Amino acid sequence: RGPQDLPGLAAALGGFPLVLKPRRSAGGSRGVSLVEGPAALEAAYAFAAASGLPGSPVLAEAALPGPQFSCETLLRDGVAHCVAVGRKVKSAPPARVDLAVVYDRAAEAFRAEAARMVGALCAALGFRDGSTHTEFAVTPEGLKPIELAMRCGGGLTPDLAGHVGGVDPFLAEARRACGLAETLPPPDAPPQAEGCFRFLLFPPGRALRAEIPDAVRHDPAVLSAEVFLPVDGVIAPLRSTTQRSGWIALAQPPG
Repeated sequence: RGPQDLPGLAAALGGFPLVLKPRRSAGGSRGVSLVEGPAALEAAYAFAAASGLPGSPVLAEAALPGPQFSCETLLRDGVAHCVAVGRKVKSAPPARVDLAVVYDRAAEAFRAEAARMVGALCAALGFRDGSTHTEFAVTPEGLKPIELAMRCGGGLTPDLAGHVGGVDPFLAEARRACGLAETLPPPDAPPQAEGCFRFLLFPPGRALRAEIPDAVRHDPAVLSAEVFLPVDGVIAPLRSTTQRSGWIALAQPPG
């Protein structure tokens, strides 16, 4: 289908908002747009078509209402053991880029329900063992999955999840692969920490230098603080995760 089919497709999906994205891309929210009305359809289609891998069609999906979360889970013999749940802070439309993932009590409240959802998804897909990174929305009808990947979350996610849930999912998978004993997170254990994975954003322009104060690097709550700049130093308007300019990750005792 082409852009001329989008109004009819929007109606078939129940109206706006919609999400337009390439079916196949290099990841990182490339080509993803939240479309809130018909006037934005053409630009969102062009953005998705230009951002996908060669020959990739454009997908249109009904946008799920409600806040979005991610869940780090260890799947063992068909049972999902949730390590940590993070609450997502998203960029303003039309971009759908994570600005931060917050591991707090509000997110922790969904841990048991998220484990049941992930377990059901993995059973339906035939997965019985591994590490999963699952993104979902909390809708008026309950938890609805957005995507599931049989891998650990990216970047510092396993480190933060390990501080929050007491089990680093990356290390747990390494131990399983080596045949070593491992500890799984108890389903009713309180979180050991709260955390935040915050991405650094700067206004569009050209960066001259980057400075991270020693006080930040030496703070015991800071797991990592980094600045990533393009080779030419040019910071473009944010439309994908690759355009984020760094991160800071924090973990502190609950409360």
